[in-house]
Formats: sequence, structure tokens, C-alpha cells
Amino acid sequence: MPDFEAQLKIPPISAGIGEARRFARDQLAICGLTGLADNATLLISELVTNALLHGGEGAVLTLTVDDLRVRAEVRDSSPAIPVVRNYSETSTTGRGMVIVDALAAAWGTYPVAGGKVVWFELGTGRAADEEQARREKAPPRPRATRASSEFRRPASGSLDGGNTNPTGRLAGSGMEPS
Repeated sequence: MPDFEAQLKIPPISAGIGEARRFARDQLAICGLTGLADNATLLISELVTNALLHGGEGAVLTLTVDDLRVRAEVRDSSPAIPVVRNYSETSTTGRGMVIVDALAAAWGTYPVAGGKVVWFELGTGRAADEEQARREKAPPRPRATRASSEFRRPASGSLDGGNTNPTGRLAGSGMEPS
């Protein structure tokens, strides 16, 4: 269950792309994740642009945040699934999903009634930060030490602890010893 969720209805006009970027930046600031804003807004811009170009009826942006990730979902009215394609260096379009694929920790699509949702996730780093802080605050754990004389030899002096049968095979393994 997300710690935070916010949603924006995006009108089917190009100004909706900038509105989606501002919305995402503001929501990430509320969550204390301004460090993710540049990548998140770039990826949201790509998904919203695709939604408006190919869906034509506007879109809905949903942002969710938990300790591990920021997830952005863009719902539109087109059933066409985006794909990562290789375009020539002179192409003026077609790089959006290449960018999403390169920067997102994960991304995908799923169908919904009347269209599809395209989503991506970025890691927040919060869980790693909390684990590091916990380790730094915890007292060092004592380590058990033994003198070499305290280690026991396997029964009957065998190196496998007595787990061989008279044929020399390891008990229950059906394998020859090496």
C-alpha cells in the first residue's frame, strides 16, 4: 500500500504536458523526494506526450510513493502498447520509450477498459538510507572466537563426517567421491 498517492487529469492539449511536469515536481517535493524530480518529470513528460499524441482524449497521471519507489502511471484511451525502437540519428521523434527504458528502474504497460496504462518506477533510496542509519547506530556485535583445538574432527576421522557407505559413495547421493 502506498504511503502517498496523487492524481491529475490531463487535458488533451500540449499545455497538459507542462502541467503534468509541475504537478509531479510539486508532489515529489511534498514527499521530500526533490532529488528524483528531474528524472521523474522527464519520464512523465515522455509518457504524457505519447498519451496525448496517440490517445487523443487526454490522460490521467497517478503518482504513488512508498519507502522503496516512486511509481508514475499514465492512463490513456489508446490500446496501442508502446515499444522501445531504434530510430536513426536524424529522426525527430521516437526516442521517448528509449529514455524511459534507460532511466526507469522498471516500466511496463497493462490494458484497462477503454485504453491502457503505461507506468514506470524510480527507486527512492529510502530503504537503503534507513538500513545504513540503523547499522551506524547499532552497537558492534561481538564475534565468537574459538581456539583451533575447540574444533571437532568428523567421526571416525573421515572428512565427510562419516557420511559414506562401504562403496565409497556419499550416503544418499548416488555420486562417487571426487
